Amino acid sequence: MREVYWIRHAQSTANAGARTDATKAVVLSPLGAEQAAALAASWSVRPGMIVVSPYVRTHQTALPLKRKFEAVPVEEWPIHEFTFLSRGLGDGTTAAERLELAKPYWQRMDPFEDLGEGSESYASFHTRVAACLSRAAAFRGTGPLLVFTHNRVLCQLLTMIVNPPRDVHEGMRRIHGLCTLGRFEIPNCGVLRMTVADDGALSLGRFDLAATPVAAT
Repeated sequence: MREVYWIRHAQSTANAGARTDATKAVVLSPLGAEQAAALAASWSVRPGMIVVSPYVRTHQTALPLKRKFEAVPVEEWPIHEFTFLSRGLGDGTTAAERLELAKPYWQRMDPFEDLGEGSESYASFHTRVAACLSRAAAFRGTGPLLVFTHNRVLCQLLTMIVNPPRDVHEGMRRIHGLCTLGRFEIPNCGVLRMTVADDGALSLGRFDLAATPVAAT
């Protein structure tokens, strides 16, 4: 049996409510930096490999672990967040404002719609995550695989493993219900444990919240 740990990035400035521009360049908040450090401090098992997305916030979240396990290889995979608004449309906005901008997109519910430069269709996102899931399941190393990724990617993985959608139309409706309508959100630095049996069968363990600081309420 092999293990893959899917980890959502620590709190970003966008998660904290700040106005941000290009989603790829969004950085961690001060609380997020504390969360990333606490995650590394609590992690005792040497990884076989660390994987990050092309987005800065996953690199920053993984950095304390990379420093703790210096010899562990690091790779960048296309496990970045689902971005369906075209480049520039959401610049200088908060997460709440982007939800309003996205309403027409979700009302059309067209999995093949691509809004232009910097965006992708849901169908493309679905294919991309499926390919990364297969790649992670095929990993064979001397320790578990740690993958730093994003909330919608993790929700997509849940639907694919627990109850695979019949097609991309159903998949898009599920992601909309889970993520956009706020029915489910994986917390920053939340960890999803996936096991891969010798026959390739996938199963999910429980979510673990690392000993990370949380925002005051």
